[in-house]
Amino acid sequence: MAREGDIMINLGVQYSTSRPKEIEVTSDSVFMATNITPYQNIIEGRSVSGYSYNCLQYTKDEYITKLH
Repeated sequence: MAREGDIMINLGVQYSTSRPKEIEVTSDSVFMATNITPYQNIIEGRSVSGYSYNCLQYTKDEYITKLH
């Protein structure tokens, strides 16, 4: 059960040149990366590669509650 003020934030599709961690914990949040997919694009004649992924952000309390 979520407490007042606890909300999950859908950050949508993100892009990174390094592979994201599936779960990353900060001092007050937990970020979950799903559907991690490598990609390669040509931008202004240069090859650019990295990863695209869906990202959700939870408060730590919300994430702990979600586990049970």
